[in-house]
Amino acid sequence: MRVPKLSLVQRGVATVEDVDTAIAYGPGVRWARLGPFLNLHASGGSGGITHVLRHLGAAQREWARDLGTYPETEDYIESMARGVETKLQAHDFLEMIRQRDQLLIELLEAKRKLSKIP
Repeated sequence: MRVPKLSLVQRGVATVEDVDTAIAYGPGVRWARLGPFLNLHASGGSGGITHVLRHLGAAQREWARDLGTYPETEDYIESMARGVETKLQAHDFLEMIRQRDQLLIELLEAKRKLSKIP
């Protein structure tokens, strides 16, 4: 996930806030529950992960080529830092971390109570 998200921001396709929101309210919610691979398996229906990888294999290779790599130049690093600073302007970072940690504890406690989830 590191290269795709950094590439999207670096190329101006999305902002730091766009990527964080997409993950936090999209796959991140499901990943917290089952992880990326079990979710990928679930998305394949009765064919599971095998179906997904075979069905999307060519497209995924093209997407990977399109994302490419990102230059870790000083301008790039400063651009990423500005994006994060912009997102955090209206927020108390330490309170955000405290709430994140509390949510993680609650998610882990809820998951432990549901014995059918690995």
